[in-house]
Amino acid sequence: MKNWIQKAIKKPGALTKSAKAAGMSPMSFAKAHAKDSGKTGARARFALMLQSFQHHKGKSSEHKGSSKTSTLPHAGHPGK
Repeated sequence: MKNWIQKAIKKPGALTKSAKAAGMSPMSFAKAHAKDSGKTGARARFALMLQSFQHHKGKSSEHKGSSKTSTLPHAGHPGK
């Protein structure tokens, strides 16, 4: 399913609003309330799951089969 994350977020900013009211950052609030039941716990667990999807700088191009140090000449670029 395309765009499932956008469809899964019913009330954007709800977790942040709750965290700010508690005087916490959204991620620390999510970690503290991840085991709660109800909407707050569900939002916290979802936020933690989404954080795990985040690509780290420099690692997004390290997929299987790709290599930055290819020895083959690229199309359109003559060999040295």
